[in-house]
Amino acid sequence: MRGDSKGFHRQILHLRWALPALLFLIVLAYETYEHAILERNLLGLHFSAEVLFFGLLGPTLVGLTLNWITRSLEERERVEEAARARMERLNLELEEKVRQRTQSLQEAMTELGCKNEELQQLDRLKSEFISLVSHELRTPLTNISGGIELILQFGGNLDRAQREALRIMTQECARLNRLVQGILNVSLIEAGRLCLHRGPIAVPPIVEKAVKNTQVRAGERRFRLPTWGYLPMAWGDEDALAEILLNLLDNAVKYSPNKGEIAIEVKKLGGQEASASTPSLLISVADEGPGIPLGEQTKIFEKFHRVASGDDRKTYGYGLGLYVTRKLVEAQGGHIWVESKPQAGTRFNFTLPLARLGNEEDPPD
Repeated sequence: MRGDSKGFHRQILHLRWALPALLFLIVLAYETYEHAILERNLLGLHFSAEVLFFGLLGPTLVGLTLNWITRSLEERERVEEAARARMERLNLELEEKVRQRTQSLQEAMTELGCKNEELQQLDRLKSEFISLVSHELRTPLTNISGGIELILQFGGNLDRAQREALRIMTQECARLNRLVQGILNVSLIEAGRLCLHRGPIAVPPIVEKAVKNTQVRAGERRFRLPTWGYLPMAWGDEDALAEILLNLLDNAVKYSPNKGEIAIEVKKLGGQEASASTPSLLISVADEGPGIPLGEQTKIFEKFHRVASGDDRKTYGYGLGLYVTRKLVEAQGGHIWVESKPQAGTRFNFTLPLARLGNEEDPPD
């Protein structure tokens, strides 16, 4: 396009002088033929007037028009040239910016790679630390707890105060052991290495065992168990279910009044409560504690979140129990939620899918 425009411009430049001269010669030849041959009056006034009018005025107008066209084309070429120069300058600036951004991205990617290696190294260190905690601390805690139980069993000369001190030590060992287990569970969950062995499980024995283990540190709090009738088997992991129940019961003990009641309910969901394609078992743990404010109910299942941050016996904890509980419930295909009102107690509900009848080797859909 640019070459065609310049060629057309050159043609116009040539025509600007050639065309008026050609027109003048044509007019002169025609007027000469008309007056010299036809009228035989070459030197008359009409000949001179017509030559001046048609031979000079017409070509002059054509020349002026072509000159105007030429200048317009030149102006257009100057504008286009300026636009091309500006575009080339912008392209060069854009290429420079792209180069700089590319270099910045490469540097950022390099830095990100280094940071990623550092994070991987930190993750390995964290895994090593968790391994140290889970093995090096759990073993001495188990030995201490076992030693205290032996002393309590065979220490016939111990007075009441000594036995009470040993009992408290046993409870604290169990508390530390549960903290270590909670940290280990969090590490496994976040690393995606939580391994569950799902299958059909009978819920009542697990509930009763969890309540029995919790009663040791429950003080004067009462536990109300459901009246066991026919109850279908759930589909899940026995150890995970036991961990869920222990976390919820321990939470209820912490926030219940000393002589309060902790109620456990287990029932099969049916009708409008559950979809027919995914029958579930509902397990609830309710206490008579102070309740949970509405604004806190959406946060209690987050890691390290605690409604109360006091360090007293009633509210001890590290904000891991409910987080681990939610993850364990969801890993088994269930759902957990809380119902609570201030000064009206709290009820934690969670579901587990039911095992299929006649095909218990496969998990339910």
